[in-house]
Amino acid sequence: MGRYICLCFFVLFGSPAFAQIDADALLQRVQTDTAQRAEAAKDMRFSYNRTIKSNMLTKGADKPPVDVVMQFDPDVERDQQWTIVSPTETEDPDAYAKVVKQIADGIKNNPDGKPDQDLILKKFAFAGGTSTEATPTLLREENGIAIFKLDLETFANSSDGNAGGIKKMLKNLSGEFSVDIASSRLTNIHIFAQKPFKPVAVAKIKKFDMQIYFAPAWQNGPIFQVQQQMNISGSALFQKFTQEMDTVYSNFEKR
Repeated sequence: MGRYICLCFFVLFGSPAFAQIDADALLQRVQTDTAQRAEAAKDMRFSYNRTIKSNMLTKGADKPPVDVVMQFDPDVERDQQWTIVSPTETEDPDAYAKVVKQIADGIKNNPDGKPDQDLILKKFAFAGGTSTEATPTLLREENGIAIFKLDLETFANSSDGNAGGIKKMLKNLSGEFSVDIASSRLTNIHIFAQKPFKPVAVAKIKKFDMQIYFAPAWQNGPIFQVQQQMNISGSALFQKFTQEMDTVYSNFEKR
């Protein structure tokens, strides 16, 4: 009887709602809109705030996460663009020193870099960057959000000389990306491990979860990365570890 009722419901009301989505058309709209927004902002510069909450900026496993607030100003010299608002060197010398080093390393590795422009989503290669690949699998639809499978294998084509290591890592992970159907806009990318895995013989990852969120910087503005959350825990060389980080980008202003 139960099967009969389910069959009648399917016949009368159709398949689940996400089956009615034209995935090809939706993703094409997302790609076109993202590229047009980025093109319109390619010569713009922006100031913004960066807030980091992380346990990786402290010494000692018993210390709570530190909140770091930074401001970026594109109108000054490259080595003066970042200002650490908090903590001060007196309040937390360890965290302050780590952030100062990160800023210095970033400038050294990319002296002509534009951190504000780097936050703009220029394009999103949903199918791996080639027009000949199939449309990503639509996994489900939740409250007006279409959730697709993200092909992580494309990231293994890295040119940093460690493609093999990246591929070995990614084979243990799953990926999804979400699109707001009404606005045809990418909202977030989710990369996660469905079960514990060992990337190398001496290490075990018990949890891997990373979320990257996107939104317009302002009305009709470019699509920016506005938040990144990361939570990784496991053990290496018989020592347990937990790495947590939540980075928020806000207060975007055109210059």
